[in-house]
Amino acid sequence: QEGTYAPADDNSRFMGSAAMDAAGNIGLAFNIASATLPAGIRYTGRYDGDALGEMTIAETTIVDGVGVQTTTNRFGDYSHLTMDPNNFTFWHTAEYFSANNQWRTQVASFSLSSGFAQDVGVNNIINPMNGILTTTETVEVSIRNYGLDPQSDIPLELFVDGNLVATETFSGTILSNEVENYIFSQTLDLSTAGQTYTIEVKSNLTGDEFESNDPYIKEVTHLLANDVGAQEITAPETGSDLGLETISVTIKNYGADEQSNFDVSYTVNGGDPVIETFAGPIGSEEIASYSFTEQADFSELGIYDVVVKTSLSGDGNETNDETSIQVENVLCQPQANCSFGDGLQLFNVGEINNPSACEGYGDFTDQVAYLDENSSYSLTVTTGYGDQHVKVWIDFNDDSNFTSDEVVVPEFIIAPGAGAGSYTETVDLVVPDGAPMGMHRMRAKTNWQAEVPNDACEETQYGETEDYSANIGALGVLDMEITNSELIITSQDNNQFEVTLNTEYDGKVYVAIYNMLGQQLGFKLAQNDGGIYRMNLNLSSAAAGVYVVKVGGQNTTTYKTGRVIVK
Repeated sequence: QEGTYAPADDNSRFMGSAAMDAAGNIGLAFNIASATLPAGIRYTGRYDGDALGEMTIAETTIVDGVGVQTTTNRFGDYSHLTMDPNNFTFWHTAEYFSANNQWRTQVASFSLSSGFAQDVGVNNIINPMNGILTTTETVEVSIRNYGLDPQSDIPLELFVDGNLVATETFSGTILSNEVENYIFSQTLDLSTAGQTYTIEVKSNLTGDEFESNDPYIKEVTHLLANDVGAQEITAPETGSDLGLETISVTIKNYGADEQSNFDVSYTVNGGDPVIETFAGPIGSEEIASYSFTEQADFSELGIYDVVVKTSLSGDGNETNDETSIQVENVLCQPQANCSFGDGLQLFNVGEINNPSACEGYGDFTDQVAYLDENSSYSLTVTTGYGDQHVKVWIDFNDDSNFTSDEVVVPEFIIAPGAGAGSYTETVDLVVPDGAPMGMHRMRAKTNWQAEVPNDACEETQYGETEDYSANIGALGVLDMEITNSELIITSQDNNQFEVTLNTEYDGKVYVAIYNMLGQQLGFKLAQNDGGIYRMNLNLSSAAAGVYVVKVGGQNTTTYKTGRVIVK
């Protein structure tokens, strides 16, 4: 037999390992993770005689993940499930994250059949199911004999929300590894619309040798007749080179009635809503994907707040109508193959001295070269493969576009015609007269056996791109104090923001705010509170969007930069 175990819950399951016990029951253990679920370990399984190709046992957690991986360290060296010599106990080992970037090994055991002579348990609550429920709902369960001996006259307890409501007896006989159904004579009142009930049925066989599998718990919801909602925005995603993008969303019918022809809308950064019609139909508890016909413009760099909402006439629960996501159009990070030695193995100019390995794209913007306008500096670069074309830009106007007038090292070739080896070249990096003061992004780009593209975002087959920071202007002690400061921006209610600068600088500090066009909208003196400068920004009357906050000293050329989002 074969099958695919992939529940539709947006979680990824991987590193699976399976084994079979003496009774023919199959256990399957695996890692599980998603964008919102740190990598942990779970298991499922099936009993001999269950439907072929299906894992019928409820998924059970071995250990929950706590952290995530933000570095390039390895994960998933091993995953193995094997049987204990008793032929009924499964032993599993795998990795999970106990904290950010800290993987740990978890060894665990579990059993699907204990091999005991007397062992029964409730393995499913068949009815009731989600829907429009009544005051007299029937409870039907299935009972499995996990043990070796036939069993009869099995006491059963029925609980609702933790309260015992009935004790009855299954009077039939269940053979070893067989399943029988039972319907309680006691009915349940599940008539409150919108309420979720926790139903538990437990077997109480006298002499049961393994009580862990006696109970079964199921949550049953009395669905509202009309209830739809936007569940998740699936597109677009954060990335570079975004433009006119299609917004896609998953819509769920949480209610009992089939729905069609209701409004669905989206807004970007609190702008005017785009309203369209979801034709449907979509059945009870079904999920459907919808892509808006009208696209949204994400071409400007920055963070966008996207909100999608459903509007169903007579919707019984509006709390699940809306979902949101932040999408960021980030500066391009062009990749290239540098595994043969292409690219930059050393980049040295001013205060930057960076030997590096092959990154394809390397973000080294935490390293700063302090340069003056109308000055020339020696740039030394090393590559591991000849015929390497090199060009360097500084984004003087901070618009995230590297243009021809921002080239500070015109294209040159290291080791023309040469192959593998170590080659070093020193050239001039020229900062033009009138170059804007302050911190800017500096990009170095290489290409093998061909000119470096004029578009600094264009990817090439072989080479590398590395980004650094260049601070233009004579940098004194005061500038260093600002550079080494910590800027914290805290978002508060009603588009209020608190700006805090922790610094050794003790002069006057000003806070300026700009829109994404670079236009200054305000300029204000921050208050000094024992070496901590504070200022409250009231942007409640500002248009929705992304704004840049710059904080610097009265007598400095450097500043700290942050961003805020007005909703």
